[in-house]
Amino acid sequence: MNLAEPAQATTTPGRPSDFLRRRGLPAAFALSIAPLAAQAHVEAQVPTSFWGDWPINAWVTLPLLLAALCYAVGAHRLSGKDSAPTRGARLAYYGGLATVFASLQSPLDAVSEHLFAMHQVQHLLMRGLAPMLLMLAVPAPALIAGLPDAVRRHLLAPLLRNAGVGGVFGFLGRPLVATLLYVAALYAWEVPAWHDAALLDERLHDVMHVTMFASGMFFFWSVFDPQPAPWGTPFSRRIPMLGAAIFANIPIGALTTLKSDLWYPAYDQLGRAWHVKPITDELLGGVVMWIAASMMGLVAMLVVLRRWGRAERRLEERRLRGLLPESATGGETARRARGRLLALGLACVPILVFASLVGFALALHHRAAARPAKLGLSVQAGPAGPGAILAGTAPRAASVK
Repeated sequence: MNLAEPAQATTTPGRPSDFLRRRGLPAAFALSIAPLAAQAHVEAQVPTSFWGDWPINAWVTLPLLLAALCYAVGAHRLSGKDSAPTRGARLAYYGGLATVFASLQSPLDAVSEHLFAMHQVQHLLMRGLAPMLLMLAVPAPALIAGLPDAVRRHLLAPLLRNAGVGGVFGFLGRPLVATLLYVAALYAWEVPAWHDAALLDERLHDVMHVTMFASGMFFFWSVFDPQPAPWGTPFSRRIPMLGAAIFANIPIGALTTLKSDLWYPAYDQLGRAWHVKPITDELLGGVVMWIAASMMGLVAMLVVLRRWGRAERRLEERRLRGLLPESATGGETARRARGRLLALGLACVPILVFASLVGFALALHHRAAARPAKLGLSVQAGPAGPGAILAGTAPRAASVK
């Protein structure tokens, strides 16, 4: 099993149909599932236990089963061919479908309407883990092969030849555009007014799910593009894409974790599950956005780095055998320069993370220190050890002027 090894492409690059085969079709297939999957959101009572409510919905389960069946049939038809999916690719694809099912059909969906932290776990699965696994599998060849002949001939072929469709998917799949959409989907739906509105409005909640899932599909398809440059996304751009996504998690995650005010009161309107304190609930949700999402991005970066190294070794082997000129790999000087640039970029990631943490900690400390003065409070010093506080005999920390 080797998830870091991309599937070998069998198409001829340069034509709109070939572009859709390697980039647009997986995203289009995922987008066809997303509106149906969004219908899983239903209003529910406050759950009394995590495993009590399984919101099974045919509009979600059937498309997922059809996707799994189509992929299995296609993988069987491609057996023995270069484009046949590997064992690792199959596990990644089925794991991605299982992640979609877990986020929308398991008790997680019911609990996420009543706990901000669990809602962030659901968003992490839908926007991050599920698209990452699905696009890591490079499912386009197997999905195309698994479709009935009539569907491929009368529906898929005209779609692949449509230049307008290719242009739309080509624009949305550009590294910069895909990264901006991926980050925007996170920030936009964490705006308290929009987040609460989506939580209280079923249709708007559906839009939230669809946009998050679609942005993740476009982003990770560009990151795990099986085509080498110039037809696919250059590896030198994939690392900054993931770095930007990781760094984008830090400000919003840190603010949500370290804040002292309540931002999302809609959960109290629906009822917080298990009597969790609102501020604790939002703190845990911030940790999910801050730590868990960043760790997932680091895993994706390791996969891309491994693929990049293998691609460089293949080019070098072909050059040494005389199959490629020296200019094809840029020469030894250029390769060393790329290595230094990569090392510098990777070194900047933890530095930026540490600097951002220090900056946010100082900013929040300054805000907390300035709050008593802003409210017109004066602090009275006095002995107030832990024993006095627990005993209730400590002097009051502040008094109004």
